[in-house]
Amino acid sequence: MAVRARPAGRSRDLALIGTGLYRTARILLVLPALAVWRRVLAPAGRALGTLLRWIFVEPVRWVYRSVLVPAGYVVRDAVLRPAVEAARASVRQTRADVRGTLFGAPLKPQVAHRREPPGAEARTLGSSTTALTKD
Repeated sequence: MAVRARPAGRSRDLALIGTGLYRTARILLVLPALAVWRRVLAPAGRALGTLLRWIFVEPVRWVYRSVLVPAGYVVRDAVLRPAVEAARASVRQTRADVRGTLFGAPLKPQVAHRREPPGAEARTLGSSTTALTKD
């Protein structure tokens, strides 16, 4: 069995006084402050937060969604996209010039007739390779 140690004599008196002071302070200070916080300050803070949201946040949100976003689309379509396309064309031309300088001009593909396959000439009767037609 575990025996619980109790303060003896003067220590016990001090422990009782400390416990009494704690309970008195809790009843006189902490519980009223807690009640004021829960029943007055927290609801007032919530109402103030709602009021500030209506006054400041909602108008800023409306301006952002109704004015700034469409303006951003106009800037993107009128300014940024043409600038990006011009830069892209410039980079492509520079790459082509560098490639031409390092490796020479690209070979132009030879245009064949529409019905003729590219490559070796077409076979004729005189160039048969079968054993039966050889002389």
